[in-house]
Amino acid sequence: MMFKPGLVFGLWLLAMLFAVANGTIGRLIVEPAFGEYPNHVYKSALGVAFVLFISWLYARTTRGRVALRSAWAAGLIWLALTIAFEFLAGHYLFGNPWERLFADYLFWEGRLWSLMLLAILFGPALMAWLLRRR
Repeated sequence: MMFKPGLVFGLWLLAMLFAVANGTIGRLIVEPAFGEYPNHVYKSALGVAFVLFISWLYARTTRGRVALRSAWAAGLIWLALTIAFEFLAGHYLFGNPWERLFADYLFWEGRLWSLMLLAILFGPALMAWLLRRR
């Protein structure tokens, strides 16, 4: 099956809307109740789960017939768009300082953003592969 750019971009937009809502809920509800790091873990876990869900939707919408090459392309496009959104919107729209944005990439300091990026990159190919096995 051919690569579907409209589907890939539409699902990414859905993921970004979810990410903004997830971040807002975390900042307004979870962080005041539990603290900054538990909020970070909450947002990361829910974010990874949602990325795997939209990856499943992508594979399911293509009925698992999407070529693995197309699934990898979707993951790479999602990754590039996400990193661009994280830095550009994160800084210019949401006012986060550059240092804070870069700090989320420090996995060895307990930051889990890298797990999200791995889910974004590998999710579409993993779900397409799993659906093909069924």
